[in-house]
Amino acid sequence: MLKKLFVIMCILGMTLHPTIVTYAQEVDVDGTKIEPRIEVIDCPNCTNGVIPKSPVYSSIEAAHKESFPCVHGTHTYDIYEVYEIEKYQQCTSCGYKLVIDHVENHEYLHCSNSYFG
Repeated sequence: MLKKLFVIMCILGMTLHPTIVTYAQEVDVDGTKIEPRIEVIDCPNCTNGVIPKSPVYSSIEAAHKESFPCVHGTHTYDIYEVYEIEKYQQCTSCGYKLVIDHVENHEYLHCSNSYFG
């Protein structure tokens, strides 16, 4: 009886062994290594944080106003509000911002007789 129990336990151990090894090695069904779901880079500011490649955050700030000669051919000026748009990724540990893109967006406000609106 003890001999049969030992044989059954050995058979069960051998059949379950490949599944335990597969999960421990983190490999896919075809044998390729499983990559992390989000690509990250090491933070240049601190030693223990990472910066995920996604999500990308945006900040929009109204910077200043600009004047240009009127496009209608009159002797007036078009006044534009200039917004600075910054796209960045942020460290998960220290909050360091890695700037990806920085653009200025001009939004038409009105036409004015004076250069400074």
